[in-house]
Amino acid sequence: MIMRGLSRCFLRRAEELVADGKHEIARGLVDEALGLDLMRAPSMIRFELQRLAKSLGRMAHEPDGRPSQASGNADRTCASSKRREG
Repeated sequence: MIMRGLSRCFLRRAEELVADGKHEIARGLVDEALGLDLMRAPSMIRFELQRLAKSLGRMAHEPDGRPSQASGNADRTCASSKRREG
């Protein structure tokens, strides 16, 4: 139960940070979450954390520092995770 809530909290906060344009902080938070033992966390949360980590990694390599098209996925993920959680 604890890992489920903790992983969901990490994901939500990282998505909020991305929406606020704080990509470096979000990437650090996602890296920290992925460093935890997430075997008891829902697979959907693990998948979203990994997807967000890849997305943030791509944004870090954009030459002009602006988010790439991948950043738009975080907004959809946040909205969809809120719908799922009810």
